[in-house]
Amino acid sequence: MKEKIKIIHIMNHPPAYEEYSDKPRPFVNWDTPDGKWVGIWGYDWADQIANECLKISSEFEHEVWQPDLRADKIYSYTFANGLIHRLFPAVKKENGEIVSQLMNLFISKENLMRNKYIFHIAYPHFSGINRGIIDSYKDQKFVMTFHGEIYLPLNYIFKFQKNFFKKVHYIKNHFDAKKYFRFINQITYMNDKNLKT
Repeated sequence: MKEKIKIIHIMNHPPAYEEYSDKPRPFVNWDTPDGKWVGIWGYDWADQIANECLKISSEFEHEVWQPDLRADKIYSYTFANGLIHRLFPAVKKENGEIVSQLMNLFISKENLMRNKYIFHIAYPHFSGINRGIIDSYKDQKFVMTFHGEIYLPLNYIFKFQKNFFKKVHYIKNHFDAKKYFRFINQITYMNDKNLKT
């Protein structure tokens, strides 16, 4: 039997616990030692993309990896269609970046082999988790998805900016994007405007 390629959808934001604080927990949830809880709703963009892929092809395995600021360990759930969603302990740095060292360690534990894994990441996020994964696993395949219209830092550099620091931010982001785009094998986007241009 042919070995399946695993697609790992990397989410760069934690579950929206605050947004759903007045609603019941999702069906998939666990209590944490500090009296809080973690949960998986299963309908984030990464889950939906994976679900659609699983409908049309059985050649791939799919996992969704998500950082979680509440998690004390890795929490994992396998849906009926085989999609695995994992929550990884994460922290938010002073600059606002979310990082998860355990996510990188888990990748190492999986003993990644060239051409056996595809990382699926979302733009615009060449920072924190995505940057760490690309830096560590440059020999893997990377697919990047734009949710909405494609706006690169370069689109803003030549626009008038009253805020000097914002201009510097766009320039820095432009060179970061230029550096990391070299490792992206495919780009997908979800809009009609870029399809026409």
